[in-house]
Amino acid sequence: MNLLIALILAANFLTSPIVIAQTSTTSTTLADNLADMRWLKAANPKTYYREDIAKIQFRFFEVLGYSSEIPEVGKLNYSRCYAAKIRLDRIEGTTDMPRSLEHGELNRKASVFAQAYNKLMKNYADSHGLSNCRAGTNWDKAVDTITNYVWGGSQDEGLVHYDDAGPTITLKIDLKAPARAKSVVTFACKAFRKNRITETVTVEIAEWLTTTPGYHVMKLSTWMCKSGFIAM
Repeated sequence: MNLLIALILAANFLTSPIVIAQTSTTSTTLADNLADMRWLKAANPKTYYREDIAKIQFRFFEVLGYSSEIPEVGKLNYSRCYAAKIRLDRIEGTTDMPRSLEHGELNRKASVFAQAYNKLMKNYADSHGLSNCRAGTNWDKAVDTITNYVWGGSQDEGLVHYDDAGPTITLKIDLKAPARAKSVVTFACKAFRKNRITETVTVEIAEWLTTTPGYHVMKLSTWMCKSGFIAM
């Protein structure tokens, strides 16, 4: 008898409007993702690129994963160099957690397509005056290089963040050993210079505290990189 009652209750629960709505929403979300992405199965990046150039339509493609990514361009490069003249189109449905085999394959195709298309468009932009930066400028590579240096051999000797909301960039660096400040800033300026970044960058140094909130609270000094050198 108890088993029969349990089965009846389970059946009633599974057919209730609430459960049906939840199941329908989940299925619809996946179906929508797949519908948004199936164009990638036959998409040729060279064809899309040629058609966009013919229409004087300039764009880069963005994909989502753990965070957003603009393959072959970089988020910081986009905001500093290209955002004024080239729009950003997100490939809807991309994620780092595909929900089916087809979804996973379409995510792979999205990354391959975006990488190939963006490389073509970036080359065109750089050679046709659509970039606000000098040729060879690479903000993302510079920041990645600085981040690896700040992390140190143990990978936990410091943290790097940046603020690019204003007309100039502020690099925010937290160090467990504040005595590293000058060597870190010297390295940062050199990294900017190597990546052909000549504009002024503010570098804020703070002590990395282990207490909450901790991050970038105990500010120690502010430096300036100008044309790739420390400004005195």
